[in-house]
Amino acid sequence: MGLARRWVSSFLRSPGRYRQTMSDSSLSQPVPRSPKGQPGFFRRQLAGAPVTAGILVLCTAVYLLTAALSGSFMDNLRAPDVMRFTLYGDGIAHFGFPAWTVVTGPLLHSGPVHLMSNMLLVFLAAPQVERDWGSVRYLLMVSICALASSAAVLTWSPDLPTVGFSGAVLGIWMVLGAQFYLIDPKLVRGILVFVVVTLAMPFYVGGISWSAHLGGMLAGFAIAVGWYIASRRSVGTTRDRALYAVLAVVGAAVLAWLALAAS
Repeated sequence: MGLARRWVSSFLRSPGRYRQTMSDSSLSQPVPRSPKGQPGFFRRQLAGAPVTAGILVLCTAVYLLTAALSGSFMDNLRAPDVMRFTLYGDGIAHFGFPAWTVVTGPLLHSGPVHLMSNMLLVFLAAPQVERDWGSVRYLLMVSICALASSAAVLTWSPDLPTVGFSGAVLGIWMVLGAQFYLIDPKLVRGILVFVVVTLAMPFYVGGISWSAHLGGMLAGFAIAVGWYIASRRSVGTTRDRALYAVLAVVGAAVLAWLALAAS
């Protein structure tokens, strides 16, 4: 527990430390202040991260919509019209499910616990990544990780309807791990524990897609390695171009994988 408390403390302090480490990042944006002159926790955490805020709002809105259509807050995917938006490889191949469910599947969640756990992990990790990457590159990175999770589901578990943003979440945390490693390698310990536990969860908790988790993690790991190399060897506009190159290479590989898996 002492190690966990030290890691959480280091994590919550890391945005300020990161400002001093990455001079060309966007973390220097002013933090909104509450009427009493102190930044509120939620506003402070999401400052300079509009895409992350949009993901939180979008996934929550989609969940509420599916709950309304299904007539159940807990069993929100039971309506047939909602089920057709889940990612289902055999459904695409044999039952006329639309191919664009590779996009809608990650935005859906099954039950409030599934939604809240994923959104909490996004809230904790994603703003840090978005502030350093910039919103456009961050959006591309998250999209690549989400599509990689869909490609993995179509490849390794096409017979199981799958929903959830957890593949993209793992990708985000892999990139955050690379950022922390550049600051202090000791900070990565907590993230490694989280990744291992998350990958192992499908083997002792039913209803969790190991393939979606692994697909998002693999894409996130590839991007994280590219980010780390680019950050060590370049700064400013050179680093920015290197990050776009990393996204282009990994994104092309994921799209090729997705096309092959869906064929």
